[in-house]
Amino acid sequence: MLFPQNYTVRFYWLLAATAFVLFFRLGAAPIYILDEAKNAQCAREMWERSNWIVPTFNGLLRTDKPALHYWFMMFAYQLFGVTPFAARFFSVLFGLATIGLIYSFASRHKNAETGYFSALALAVSTHFLFEFRLAVPDPYLIFFTTLGLCTGYNYFHYNKLYWLLLSAAALALATLAKGPVALALPGLSLLLYLIISGRWRQLIDGRLLGAFLLYLAVVVPWYYAVHKATNGAWTKGFFLEHNLNRFSGEMEGHGGFFGIPIIMAFVGMLPLSVVIFSVFQKKWRLLSESPFLFAAITTGVYLLFFSISSTKLPNYAMPCYPFLALLLGYYLATLKINRKNLPAYIKYTLLFVSIALPAIAFFALRAESAVAHLAWLALLL
Repeated sequence: MLFPQNYTVRFYWLLAATAFVLFFRLGAAPIYILDEAKNAQCAREMWERSNWIVPTFNGLLRTDKPALHYWFMMFAYQLFGVTPFAARFFSVLFGLATIGLIYSFASRHKNAETGYFSALALAVSTHFLFEFRLAVPDPYLIFFTTLGLCTGYNYFHYNKLYWLLLSAAALALATLAKGPVALALPGLSLLLYLIISGRWRQLIDGRLLGAFLLYLAVVVPWYYAVHKATNGAWTKGFFLEHNLNRFSGEMEGHGGFFGIPIIMAFVGMLPLSVVIFSVFQKKWRLLSESPFLFAAITTGVYLLFFSISSTKLPNYAMPCYPFLALLLGYYLATLKINRKNLPAYIKYTLLFVSIALPAIAFFALRAESAVAHLAWLALLL
């Protein structure tokens, strides 16, 4: 049967198809995008020097990001050699793991149908498929942020200590991928959820202090080591220039009007983001269920924060994509369970997007000389 009735089986077929798309000719395109080049080369220099502490690019200190993604790339270089495939390998694995997390979370708290459609919404996202084939830190950040948020939610609902410890460890690794924002925004999302859902008394919990100590035990050693090794230069460059200055002032020409991250998220989650307007129509039913209230709050926190930020990049709000996918999956599963059809405007929009995306991708690839010979891959869309 092409579409098995068992949604768990459907999910595994979806995961296999996504793995094929993400791994297909992963190393064929050269590393030429500036962000990929800097990250891959930095990891190469650290690997060649056997230095796990100080990131450098062309021999100069690189303060843009912490070291987690460099470590994974260094390990991949050890396994596969210094190639584009190796630099991107773990990005793909974390992409697949993120899809698995969302399926597991939605299935646990709702049902397998919702899990499948949530995973589907994320897996077919054009931005997701693009970002998780790149040698950049975002795939690592997105996975560990999603893991930290989902396990944090599980702790406040099941009161099991292992969920809390896993959440703390995951957010610590996210901090090693991106910086303090990887704790601040998930922490704010969980805090607002507890307050809005009337669970604020759970904030008075001594085990939260223990979890924070675990977080520090994971995060502090490398931050302290790089601070000492560079006489504070990395600390100053990262926290002042790449965190405070990016939020308070426009950097590298990456600005824009308030709300542009919302538009970026809508475009990035195409094609299935077209159903979001119908999701809003069901908002009260949606928000009456705790996991989807949590998903809506998390999505809102990220989109609002980066709308306020002076520097705006398309990938900044990507950690909210898995939670936006939960909202889309909930709506699609509800239609399926109630045997209702998609509204006509969604069908026509999906048809238009399905035709337009391959064409846009084809001409975009043709315009880049380094990958023009791969323009035919746009047909995979």
